[in-house]
Amino acid sequence: AFDIPPAWGYLLCALAVIPLVTHGVTVISRLQVWTQPLWIVMLLLPYAVVLQKNPGLLNELLHYGGEPGLTRFDPLAFGAAMTVGIALITQMGEQADYLRFMPERTEANRRRWWAGLLLGGPGWVVLGVLKMLGGALLAYLAISHAVPVARAVDPNQMYLVAYEEVFTNLVPYPLTWAIAATALLVVVSQMKINVTNAYAGSLAWSNFFARLTHSH
Repeated sequence: AFDIPPAWGYLLCALAVIPLVTHGVTVISRLQVWTQPLWIVMLLLPYAVVLQKNPGLLNELLHYGGEPGLTRFDPLAFGAAMTVGIALITQMGEQADYLRFMPERTEANRRRWWAGLLLGGPGWVVLGVLKMLGGALLAYLAISHAVPVARAVDPNQMYLVAYEEVFTNLVPYPLTWAIAATALLVVVSQMKINVTNAYAGSLAWSNFFARLTHSH
């Protein structure tokens, strides 16, 4: 979108996150709350439009055998997919960094407390599965738009194709609008992810040196 090398993009993201993280979890929580509505809309809008325009897309995906057109069960392909799935499950460990800020359990909030614990902890795997299924749908959409398979697995490319569907017949220069929307989604997503990772990383380093040196 900005025609800059990815390495410089990563550096800019890191430098933008550091001032936010130094203000602690209060600022991080505010950032997450303020950006959540925009992020959810931008994340889900392409699915709604794509499925409305292509109601048969899900059925096409179910009958898609992959590249180069697998027609039977392949244990190697299944193993590769399981590797990705199992790697994502371990990411649930990050949820402990959020659950530590839950209020004390009382009789008044007991049900909400348990619901929050289960949904924000082990229940996070449900959202992980939905995320993978949604990625498969957008990847298939990109492949059906003649995007090479090697590029179709890139989430940027997935959402670029999906947003082009959103803006086609709606505004002039739909590709330009699609690039802008994808860039905004990436920036918001990376900021939300990176403040969490930076804060979790600082906790990990703090715990490590506290155990090593017996001081804080």
